[in-house]
Amino acid sequence: MTEQPLVSTLVLNWNGAHLLDDCLVTLAAQDWPAHEVVVVDNGSGDDSAAVTARHPARWLPMGDNLGFTRAYNRAVRDAKGELLFFVNNDMRRTRFVPGSYHDVVVPPWAVEYTAAAAGPVEVPWGCAGSLLVRRDRFEALDGFDPTFFIDFEDTDLCWRAWRRGWRTIHLPDAVLYHKVGMSGDEYQHLIRGVAPGQVPKTWFRRRVSYHTNLLRFGLKVLPARDAARLAAALLARAAWHVSRRNLKLALSIALAFIHNARRLPDTLAVRRRVRDGARHDHAAVVRRFSAP
Repeated sequence: MTEQPLVSTLVLNWNGAHLLDDCLVTLAAQDWPAHEVVVVDNGSGDDSAAVTARHPARWLPMGDNLGFTRAYNRAVRDAKGELLFFVNNDMRRTRFVPGSYHDVVVPPWAVEYTAAAAGPVEVPWGCAGSLLVRRDRFEALDGFDPTFFIDFEDTDLCWRAWRRGWRTIHLPDAVLYHKVGMSGDEYQHLIRGVAPGQVPKTWFRRRVSYHTNLLRFGLKVLPARDAARLAAALLARAAWHVSRRNLKLALSIALAFIHNARRLPDTLAVRRRVRDGARHDHAAVVRRFSAP
């Protein structure tokens, strides 16, 4: 890696014109030696392109809503940087001195999670709303799992990195402010004046994605006994939702099992690749973060 690597900041956006100004202004204020900002747009129907044009940022349209992982994986192929900074559009950040991350990412470590702490510390995974990743490590891991529309994509990426021996670092000097949930579709009705009754379709899709990805993550990386426990816990949760007449939540879990059953041959193939490429087994990584 070069002494002053180019950072490609990739801002995922879907109908986020009301969020982009705050996000892009603070990104432009970062005094980094080499930096490009790319707005990765998932088929927005609002004024996001016009807002982006007011800032030193490049517009990269996906043409449709590809979700989190497929859009980012495609954007990485277009990005020029040795470092990839994945950013949600509902975040703004304070000025972050590049020397703060240089000593973290130049050694052979995989990822740093930018958040507040007493000092740089290892963490099991970072949040993909503000995640700095070495391109070579990201590509070696085959990027984000493209079957994850949204949720658990960051946990999955970082855990696979840990299995390779590539650490995730929690960095204290990068402070950000997050309008939690505003980059998706579940809460945008609060700002855009959409009646809550019009939201459930997107809300339900998010629940299905959440449970589907959680189960696939478990089947990919957990020991067989723990994966079975996770599946049993989800089934018990579905039964509890039925008893409470939360039928949509129960259905979201049922659909997660159906989706994973259809993908099981691929999931098992990925599981073998994770195992074969690992320097550490799952238990060793868990012990690293377990209390003494």
